[in-house]
Amino acid sequence: ISVAITNYQQYDTYFHYGQSDSMVINHFVYPESFNSVKTYLDETDDMIEVFSNKYGLYPFINEKYGHAEMEWGGAMEHQTCSSMGFWGTGVVSHELAHQWYGDMITCKDWHHIWLHEGFATYAEALYIEARDGMQAYNQEIQQMMNLAYYAEGSIWVEDISDPYNIFNYRRTYLKAALVLHMLRGIVGDSTFFDLMRSYSSDPLLVYGSAKTEDFQRNAESVCGSSLDYFFEQWIYGENYPVYSIDW
Repeated sequence: ISVAITNYQQYDTYFHYGQSDSMVINHFVYPESFNSVKTYLDETDDMIEVFSNKYGLYPFINEKYGHAEMEWGGAMEHQTCSSMGFWGTGVVSHELAHQWYGDMITCKDWHHIWLHEGFATYAEALYIEARDGMQAYNQEIQQMMNLAYYAEGSIWVEDISDPYNIFNYRRTYLKAALVLHMLRGIVGDSTFFDLMRSYSSDPLLVYGSAKTEDFQRNAESVCGSSLDYFFEQWIYGENYPVYSIDW
């Protein structure tokens, strides 16, 4: 539960998900911030539409979505109303994606935190792709790779006693997002988004908790083949391969 109290300016937009159906998006921002952040507020309904198409309908469609501006320098995906310490297309889409991956399906324990942060980070790139095209998506992925290159340890977090290790940006956010990018490349676009929707609608998981094995199970069910080799290398393994190529 999050409580945010100040002299907010409330600005409402709507996500239209049917001919006569809509959901309110409540934005609570500082009056002095409104003009500078309005672009991102107006873009939120487009983001919800993109992610609803990719992952399944926004999971709290009978309630709302929204933002509450706050003083803290980060952002946090409180269910149906994200707390925003700064603004931008990336962070707005990231916190929105957590409504699916983090709030609707929560990781069973901190070992599996990539199911939140990797998924939400990859969603940033997916929205860029939907808005600006594949070239912009590839540029976003390349920027992630430039930093993920230096990630240490396995994406499945071994030491969960240290919050800084759990929320390691290069590993838990960027490298984990790139694993989804690679999985998409292996199985193809159609199968990849089918498996994402399968995971997002799994009756054993929705509005509950999940482990990496649950995501792998859904992925294999949709693919029709084992992905052990992929998960062992990229989720439970460390580092990256080095290739020597001769022609």
